[in-house]
Amino acid sequence: MYVNFIHPVTNEARQVKLGYSWTLFFFGMLFGIPFFIRKMYSYGIIICLLLITHIINSALFGAGYYPGSFEQYLLIVNILSLGVSCTFFVQGNKMTAKYYLTHGFRIKDDNEQIKQQVKISWGFTDDVFIKSEI
Repeated sequence: MYVNFIHPVTNEARQVKLGYSWTLFFFGMLFGIPFFIRKMYSYGIIICLLLITHIINSALFGAGYYPGSFEQYLLIVNILSLGVSCTFFVQGNKMTAKYYLTHGFRIKDDNEQIKQQVKISWGFTDDVFIKSEI
């Protein structure tokens, strides 16, 4: 089930899926590519910076500057990465919807079932919906 977003000024349309975000789970930590596709540039840049920092630290640890702690570093980074991926999996589509709402988009769906599901799943109120013109 998808929720339709529309920007009232530019009439740009976007869709966000209700439910889990498999895309962010599997590819969210891959240079933040899904965030750039969703035009959430700030999130994408943060993920890129984290990845670059990880690469630099891995090069330093792997070069022997800190002997004996490379395995511990990798374990901690992998656990944190899995935690972030799980957070993206559960909250990713809600984060995307909130991001769109803060950038002027509104939800345009006349289907009452979708409206109710948005209210339940994402905790949004009636003010995020575009009023129907009847």
